Amino acid sequence: MRSRRALIAVIAVTAVFMAFVAAAPRFAYDGPPQFVANPVNHVDTLIGTGTGGETVGEINDFPGASLPFGMVQYSPDTVGNYAGYNYDNSRSTGFSMTHASVGCAAFGDISMLPTITPIGAQPWNAWERIAHDDTEQGAPGYYTVRFPGTGVTAELTATTRTGVGRFHYPRNGRPAVLHVRSGASLAGNSRAYIQIGNDNTTITGWATSGGFCSKNNVYTVYFAMKFSQPFTSYGSWDGYSVYPGARSAVSPYSGGYVSFPAGSVLEVQTAISYVGVEGALANLAAEGGKSFDDVRAAAVSEWNATLSCIAVAGRNVGNLDTFYTALYHSLLNPNTFNDVDGRYIGFDGAIHTVAQGRTQYTNFSDWDTYRGSAALQGLLFPKQASDMAQSLVNDAEQSGSFPRWALANSATGEMTGDSVVPLIVNLYAFGAKDFDVKTALHYMVNAATKGGVGLGGYVERPGIATYLALGYAPQTFGAGASITLEWSVDDFAIARFADALGDTATAAEFQNRAQYWQNLFNPTTRFISPRNAMGFFRAGPGYVDSPLGFGQDGYDEGNAEQYVWWVPHNVAGLVTALGGRTAVADRLDRFTKELNVGPKEPYLWAGNEPGFGVPWLYNYVGQPWKTQHTVDRVRGLFGPTPDGEPGNDDLGAMSSWYVWAALGLYPSTPGTPVLTVAAPLFDGIIIALPEGKSIRISAPGASGPNHLRYISGLSIDGEATDRTSTWLPESIIRTGGELKFSLAAYPNKVWGTAESSAPPSFGAGSSAVTVNVSRPIVTIAPGTTGTVKLDAQRMIDGAGDYTVTGITSDSGITVTPASGQFASDGSAHVDVAITVAKSVREAYYPVLLTTKVGESVRRSTVLVIAEAEVDES
Repeated sequence: MRSRRALIAVIAVTAVFMAFVAAAPRFAYDGPPQFVANPVNHVDTLIGTGTGGETVGEINDFPGASLPFGMVQYSPDTVGNYAGYNYDNSRSTGFSMTHASVGCAAFGDISMLPTITPIGAQPWNAWERIAHDDTEQGAPGYYTVRFPGTGVTAELTATTRTGVGRFHYPRNGRPAVLHVRSGASLAGNSRAYIQIGNDNTTITGWATSGGFCSKNNVYTVYFAMKFSQPFTSYGSWDGYSVYPGARSAVSPYSGGYVSFPAGSVLEVQTAISYVGVEGALANLAAEGGKSFDDVRAAAVSEWNATLSCIAVAGRNVGNLDTFYTALYHSLLNPNTFNDVDGRYIGFDGAIHTVAQGRTQYTNFSDWDTYRGSAALQGLLFPKQASDMAQSLVNDAEQSGSFPRWALANSATGEMTGDSVVPLIVNLYAFGAKDFDVKTALHYMVNAATKGGVGLGGYVERPGIATYLALGYAPQTFGAGASITLEWSVDDFAIARFADALGDTATAAEFQNRAQYWQNLFNPTTRFISPRNAMGFFRAGPGYVDSPLGFGQDGYDEGNAEQYVWWVPHNVAGLVTALGGRTAVADRLDRFTKELNVGPKEPYLWAGNEPGFGVPWLYNYVGQPWKTQHTVDRVRGLFGPTPDGEPGNDDLGAMSSWYVWAALGLYPSTPGTPVLTVAAPLFDGIIIALPEGKSIRISAPGASGPNHLRYISGLSIDGEATDRTSTWLPESIIRTGGELKFSLAAYPNKVWGTAESSAPPSFGAGSSAVTVNVSRPIVTIAPGTTGTVKLDAQRMIDGAGDYTVTGITSDSGITVTPASGQFASDGSAHVDVAITVAKSVREAYYPVLLTTKVGESVRRSTVLVIAEAEVDES
């Protein structure tokens, strides 16, 4: 009996203890961790060089050596990888001077392969196996790898315009050989040239490539190479034959080789230029001449200073490594384009000189990078960001329009939208003020009203006249829905930019145009869907599983469910259109059930840019704890491994998202400095701003294996937030400030839930209603009345009742006016009666329906077929 009582007592105590454990926080805070002093120690450039999954594909980061925004990215290439390198591939063609983490073949110019293998019949196809083991290491400004089949070890480092290689050859009696392939660009070459110098210590040449994503862009890169010791033999090839002793070759497949004594430790300094061989030689003279170790030390020092722009304190080493590597990746592009003397090749093909003290930049993956990278670079490096914006203005003045997706000195026009516009405006909004803003606005407006005609048939906004006439991009444009959504964002950015410059008339015009997304909102399906030029939506559901293509027809790299969320400047208007806060929260719950499914599934594709803002949308609908949870889930898709990113990095766009998310902040509204919040990943964060100012973030308990991920309170400069609880005052990016988060292990369903706590939306210019007649053809026998169903959706809160009237060219056809109130979710489904008099002849008659709510008017066309009923008896 006593043992039974004891057992019961033990069970009772255990139950109490377990209840206490369940209620207790998952992490006991034991004091702040130390801030990282040397961030370069937390960068592993092999992170993101693998594959993000079957749907995601290659991440396309490169592990080699570069400086912040450098001209050179000296990095290994592997056979058959369009962006250069993949960690899962051990067959290497050597090391080339230029790289980009993009989704089409680009760069990979001027390749070199150290080997002891004799020159074969086709050295232009040669490769050697590299070791993906502990001997392969990548750090800021440094990379090393060994070739186990030959015993060669390679080391790479870089300056802004030069790459320095050190190659250790084995002492086995076999000559040390270096292949130099001028015709080896990843997208192929239309021509290439190599010249082996008579001094037996230099090689020069050039390569012409382009064709990015099947576009017609062309660029030429020149190089000058200097060896630390004379070579003893040499030869060249043209892709057809090898010519021992020949010093030059001109061919799209040209290259050459030089040999050195067995066991050599060879240093090779290679400079590039886009102006000419003399520019490459000048760059080599200015930045070369130092030893490998000195160049490496300088690169590490520069990166350490650059990455120190954000200091973080956290316990989880994996998170520190992932964060600083992501920050590193976000600062590799765009790239320096001018030589040391300031000269660069312009978009007009002429040589220009950048203003003294400034830098000309290129390689702007704007569709990808305007959403997060531009804001990050504008905030952290306003001087460089100002030069980036001025570079694009220079490009426009040379060519007649802003370049979309600029690569070298060409506009590729890749992707939809006019994304160069919000890229520039985001740079400006977050701190880049030192550029020709008036000229920038001029070219933005020119493209948005006249198309922006550039060189070689390039048009910045093709079809703009049709767009302005209809108020949307018809499906004849290809991706009509996503073009309309992107141009709405672009026009909002113009409105904000014009307003900041005091041009109120332009600001008002483009604020109205920013709401053109509403013209594609289908109230029948509650999707933003393509329409044809006649104004008709496709019949059927909004989202369909498309068997062909990379997504759903009408959308660029995505589908209707993924794109319905891309109205970042007027989320409140979108919420109203979708039925209100509760309905939107429920829809977001369904949408975020899966996180990285690719372009065809009706779930979040976190690995692609249109989904970047989705996790933060719960802040707008009164459920911020779900933003905190979803952001943390997406952060979990990143990690300190080669496969540690959920998608193509796209010149650092994906990495920039992670940097913002780890800070617990996100630039949610392109064109504005609005930052919305989630729980940070680190206990302490210091973001350095100009003039010695900073944003200081304290979030005790954020880091660690069981980090606290929910916000229970936030104060700004010592004052608890109220109206701005889920977003920060716009002034903080200029003045700095102190943010103190109180975190919890479990969701706080009170904090930040008020409507006034949501980040701002910009709904000026909105229509009060959208309409659709899903079956716009109706047959009505003369002498009878038929009906059509008109679906309407209230688009702004507080809109009044609706009225529907109709007219036609035949007085014998009349429309009975209808009126009514919207349902609580803002919807209305109206049966519109149409009467055809007996006197009406059998024919086709268009009927124009007019729906009016307040001052907003929407028109719909219905086709009435006046036709007598057939007596089938």
